[in-house]
Amino acid sequence: MGRTMTTSMISHLVIVPDDTRARRTTFFQGFSDFWYPDYLAILKVLTQFPHDLGDIYFTGGEYVLTKAIGSPLQIQTLRADLVEQYLSDCETRPLIVWSTALTVDVVKSAIGQKPITHISTAQQEGVIHVDSLNHDSVLALISGIVDALAEEHDEFREFKKVAERKRAEATQETLTVNAKGHNCTEPMLDVLLSYGAQIDVTPIKPAGDTSEHITGMLELGALIDGLRPEQISASPFRKNDVIIHCPSVYTYLYRADSAHWQRLNRQLNKPKRNFLRRGLIRSSGYGNYTLQMDEKDLFNPYEDPILRPLLCDRQIELKLFTTIIALVAVNQFSPAFRLPNDVMLHHDKLRDIGKLLCSNDRKWREKLNTKMREYGQLLKTDIGDALLANIFSEREKFLAVCDFPVEWVPVDELPIMFRYELSRVPSTPGNVALDVLTSRPKSIFRYKDLCNVLIIRSFADNDPIKNHLSDIVQAREQAQRLPGMHIQIVDVNTRQGIVDALNAFTGLMVIFDCHGGHGGETESAWLTIGNEKLSVWHLYQEAKIPPIIVLAACSTHPAEGSHASVANGFLESGAFSVIGTFAPVDSSHAAVFVTRLLERIAIYLPLVLKRRAYSWREIVTGLLRMSYVRDVLDGLRDRLGVINQQQYEKIHIQANRLINTHEDKNWFEHFRSLVSEETELDKATETKLWNEHFQFVETMLFVQLGRPENVFIAIEGE
Repeated sequence: MGRTMTTSMISHLVIVPDDTRARRTTFFQGFSDFWYPDYLAILKVLTQFPHDLGDIYFTGGEYVLTKAIGSPLQIQTLRADLVEQYLSDCETRPLIVWSTALTVDVVKSAIGQKPITHISTAQQEGVIHVDSLNHDSVLALISGIVDALAEEHDEFREFKKVAERKRAEATQETLTVNAKGHNCTEPMLDVLLSYGAQIDVTPIKPAGDTSEHITGMLELGALIDGLRPEQISASPFRKNDVIIHCPSVYTYLYRADSAHWQRLNRQLNKPKRNFLRRGLIRSSGYGNYTLQMDEKDLFNPYEDPILRPLLCDRQIELKLFTTIIALVAVNQFSPAFRLPNDVMLHHDKLRDIGKLLCSNDRKWREKLNTKMREYGQLLKTDIGDALLANIFSEREKFLAVCDFPVEWVPVDELPIMFRYELSRVPSTPGNVALDVLTSRPKSIFRYKDLCNVLIIRSFADNDPIKNHLSDIVQAREQAQRLPGMHIQIVDVNTRQGIVDALNAFTGLMVIFDCHGGHGGETESAWLTIGNEKLSVWHLYQEAKIPPIIVLAACSTHPAEGSHASVANGFLESGAFSVIGTFAPVDSSHAAVFVTRLLERIAIYLPLVLKRRAYSWREIVTGLLRMSYVRDVLDGLRDRLGVINQQQYEKIHIQANRLINTHEDKNWFEHFRSLVSEETELDKATETKLWNEHFQFVETMLFVQLGRPENVFIAIEGE
């Protein structure tokens, strides 16, 4: 199917207990309870351990280059009862297996005499103990793996020569850093540690104010940016320029007045209720909560039987979340800015937006435009000017790990989903976030496999939208607008039908064409398959999930819904990229969006792939931009009547050329000036028009989740 970018990638296999599925998950964010403390210790070691054989041989600027462009990250968890089978079938080299006291014996016996490195948090003869790892022992370990590979493969002999020369030439410069310590700065401290910096940390004291947290992050971010050599920003193959993240909790837990919290509140006095609400449920800033209270009310939350387990769970979740972000930041050598918790406290606004999107209100569009504008401004105020300026200027490729629709944050009048290349991984459930962030390495897939597309369709025979998508696709095929594409439409009406269709399919992309819905903040979302509301969670246990999933159905990742969305279910099952929907979508708009994606693959890609491989994120970003242009032009022509058909076509062609042929970073500004020229509106009227009518466009209902930047498409033989 796909192959990872380099053979020098180290596969890290972390062996977890057999009963992981039956185990409790943490209360707020949903991490399996086995992660703490031993498995967390392994993740922490992995932040500084090589992810690629080359990592340890490079220093300085060359080290930064290898991390920002190469060094794929592959950390997989595997249940102990499957390890023997896995190791007997396994071709993966180089492989390092990690265990704890819970799994060390099983792993040791499964490895037997095989030349596989086994590292454990448990003391066991013949097994490397985590605490014995230091720079020299790791260098010896990696060199040993390279030596063994060099005996079998010529390319590794060459690799070994280059690597050892690099190592001999390396000059050790010491970078000394004074930093502010807090979980919001920890990932960036880890990045600098991996570079070899000596760090002196002063902890940030708890305070109601966030200014220290922000200056702490800005200082480290500037240092990391300064260490990234110029040629990184010129490379289309670099990973991300920045990571933005915000830990969150299950949606329904943000409602402090919910039945769940009321039940607990009845057992707490007022100071404890305040602590629960402001310290745990709706904590703002960076969780740097200080409680003002009278002396007579003072209490230690760790001594309270209700608060203690909640507080311990939340602290473990934050440690885990921060460590995963650190792992990814080190792997990409990029700054990681944590957003304040406040961005997660606007569920009321998202519910209002959700209601409007489902309403029959004649003025829904104007109202939605106002609501979207308000929401965008709120988020910007929460984040603050200093962070905004730092995160969004001079960057292009973003990885966001958060649960709110960060896609909608406007930067210079344009939502970031159109302005930048953006990947987003949801931060709940924690287990899914961890898996998607650590086990989807950069991989190359063949263009011809992308041309093989499966559409899984499920509608009643009399459903008026049943043939919307298939009719357009067939019309395009007849007009020869989809050359080289092999598109198969399969009708299903049961879960088993989906499983069979997926297992028979060998291409890269599956499109689901059906109805969808969701159960609000507490229940799962579903796809309507036959008469069934189908949850797609755990589908990987029965079916092969391709890297790319497109959900042409309503509310598959609802902006106001729970974490258990259809899109998250496909991420849990192993997809790299899932295109979902924030709300009900108009079926004809969805059909046009999907067909344009297919046309982009058929017509645009063969031209650009002659130059280089493209990431799936680049491909989709271009489509989102073109779709935005179309939404705006439709509005100008059909609703506002300020341009005619001829002007529409003229602007459309030029805008698409800016986006595709020129890959123009300022395409939006140029598009706006094309509109100004044609409409001849004065500046004030034009700004008003944009503010009142285009804060929301239909394409903003689509969302791409996962790691699309790690799916590269190349023409065979490249």
